Amino acid sequence: MTIAEVSRKYGLSPDTLRYYERIGLLPKVGRTPGGKRDYTEENCKWVEFIRCMRAAGVQIEALCAYVALFARGDGTAEERKQIISFTKHLKEYQSEPSPQEDLEKIPLLERGDIGKKALPFQNEELSAGGVTLVHHDLFTNGIGYVNLIFRADRIPEELIPYL
Repeated sequence: MTIAEVSRKYGLSPDTLRYYERIGLLPKVGRTPGGKRDYTEENCKWVEFIRCMRAAGVQIEALCAYVALFARGDGTAEERKQIISFTKHLKEYQSEPSPQEDLEKIPLLERGDIGKKALPFQNEELSAGGVTLVHHDLFTNGIGYVNLIFRADRIPEELIPYL
C-alpha cells in the first residue's frame, strides 16, 4: 500500500505516518524500486495499533517506551502493563473537573499587572577553570537555562557534526 492509501484507511496524515516511522514507533517501511514507501500488512498492523493506543490517550513518549519494551520481549510485559495503567489513571484524572477552590488559587492577571517596560538585568562575568562565564540573577521560576558561547575553531573537525 502507498502512504496515501494507508493515510486514507487509518485517518492519519502522511506527515504523521512519516513522523511515527522517524521516531521509531513504526518499524521501517520498505520502499518500491522508485523509492516510495510500500506498506506491508505488518506495517498496517502497527499503524492500527498506534492509532488505537493514541485514541486511548497514550502519549507519544509513553507509546515509544511501550514499543521499546515490546521489542525486548515477553519479559517486559509487567512494565508495559504499568504504562497502560498509568495512562488510564492519567486520563481519569484529567477528565475530572478541578474543584472550585483549586481554581480560585490560580492568580488572575490583568493587563495592568504586566509592566510596559522590560526590566534591565546585569550580567556578571565569572571565571571557572580558566573559562569565562557570564551569569545573571534573573528569576526563572526554578528553570535552569544555559547559553553556551565558544570558539568553534578550537574544536576538532571530527566533532563539528555533534554541535
